[in-house]
Amino acid sequence: DQEIIRNLQHLWDTRNLIVHSRSIADVPYAKQYAHLGIKAGTRIQVNLHQFGVWIDFVTRIIEWADEFFLAYRSSKKKLQSHGAR
Repeated sequence: DQEIIRNLQHLWDTRNLIVHSRSIADVPYAKQYAHLGIKAGTRIQVNLHQFGVWIDFVTRIIEWADEFFLAYRSSKKKLQSHGAR
């Protein structure tokens, strides 16, 4: 889902700026997120709404991964119980 990818990329890019650039937007970040009013050289701030959006998307990814791995584990057990390896 492209919406999940965009939001997770925004989360990751923002995390990198906070950790590695003291929350100061660089030119590539400012270009990528200009639609959010970001300007190069300005300090980015994460508000509660944006944090909540990211948490929702991270939750969706975790739920998808859980379903995938549980189904995978279940199918492996079925194969093993039938003698396949």
